[in-house]
Amino acid sequence: MRKVLSVITFILAIWQCTYSYSKDIVFPNVKHASQNNIFIKKITILSAHTQVDFLYRSNESNSRYIYLSLPKDGNNSMYLKVKNMKYKLLFTNGIANKDGQTVCHPGQEIEFSAIFEAIPENTEELDIIEGDTGSWHFFGVQLKSNNTNQQELCRLSIINAYENDRDITSIIKSRRAYLTLYLDNGELCLANVHPLHNSQSWGKLIVEDYERARTNDGSIDKISYAKWYYQNSYDNKTGVALVAIGQREYTNMAFVQISTDNNILYYTTEIQGSMDIIQQDKNVKTHTPKSKNSNTPNKRRTLQKNPNFKIE
Repeated sequence: MRKVLSVITFILAIWQCTYSYSKDIVFPNVKHASQNNIFIKKITILSAHTQVDFLYRSNESNSRYIYLSLPKDGNNSMYLKVKNMKYKLLFTNGIANKDGQTVCHPGQEIEFSAIFEAIPENTEELDIIEGDTGSWHFFGVQLKSNNTNQQELCRLSIINAYENDRDITSIIKSRRAYLTLYLDNGELCLANVHPLHNSQSWGKLIVEDYERARTNDGSIDKISYAKWYYQNSYDNKTGVALVAIGQREYTNMAFVQISTDNNILYYTTEIQGSMDIIQQDKNVKTHTPKSKNSNTPNKRRTLQKNPNFKIE
């Protein structure tokens, strides 16, 4: 009896290891996409199948029908390609197949999923191809995570955005952009991520100073000043930016100002997580910034040159 139970336990253990595998890749990097209005939100690799979640955004002036063909409909069915192997589309959710209709109006966003045959668990890169004559192709979709030693500490959801004096909030929100503070092998880093633009800037963040500044209305801003050694994914440019991150005390609101050369990016954000790591000096004195008419320069006055320096 004990031998039978041992065998059953062993089989169940193997079954659990075989069928419980799951891996999610959120907004994976894509080397090349054939269209600029369809994006991969997430890829879920399971033992039984592989699911790809898409976001389609209409950039046309007229309504149109969209659909995905199944293999039974001919050679226009979407498939996954891993090296020389193809993995068929099994079914879809949220979008019609060739015999159905999904209407997309101008400016509308539609989220849908495509479920394919299971790919190998150790797949590091794949292509997504919409048959012989389709137009939704993604080449070099990265599944391998090089960030196994990364830990996200705080995500800053962008509410308003300005580039110098220009309001770019609508552009930033259309890209679902956000800022994130994270640890990479124990080092503090900052990333400015634009998932729906397939781009980001990232790099080490070195905090050099911290202060508690009293605003004109009596509130307290906890401000950290840092240098950001960044790299851009879209042009491979590297450089050093001056960064100020300020949290309004007793709120989950923060501003982020990034200065590079003559360019200033300014964001008002909502904090998701903890900013304690950049607010280490808890004993710093609270002070009221000097008047703009003062001849003594200070960081606060420099920041106030930006007319958008405030937390709304």
